[in-house]
Amino acid sequence: YPRHTSNGPGISCNPRYRTNILFEFTNTGANPLYLTEVKPGCGCTVADYTKGAIPAGGKGNITASFDSNKSHPGTVAKNIFVTANTSNGITHTLTFNGEIQQLKTP
Repeated sequence: YPRHTSNGPGISCNPRYRTNILFEFTNTGANPLYLTEVKPGCGCTVADYTKGAIPAGGKGNITASFDSNKSHPGTVAKNIFVTANTSNGITHTLTFNGEIQQLKTP
């Protein structure tokens, strides 16, 4: 099935750290937009999103809450898969990436 990818901001964080990544969007269609499924690609990310109808010209958002405690040190790339009532049937893939620092022990 077709996909559209949108890259979000890069993050840099220490282990045992939770950070939020905000994806904002505008409904450029003529009809109300409904996000029908927003699914993170792994257990270290939880997604929250605008519920209900987003009117034509209206704004919505998806917030990814990334828990570095559930990941590993080094480079990470995480996805959120978004399904909506768009006429073209595209599954949108939101991506954010970053670097988790190695935990330093005394």
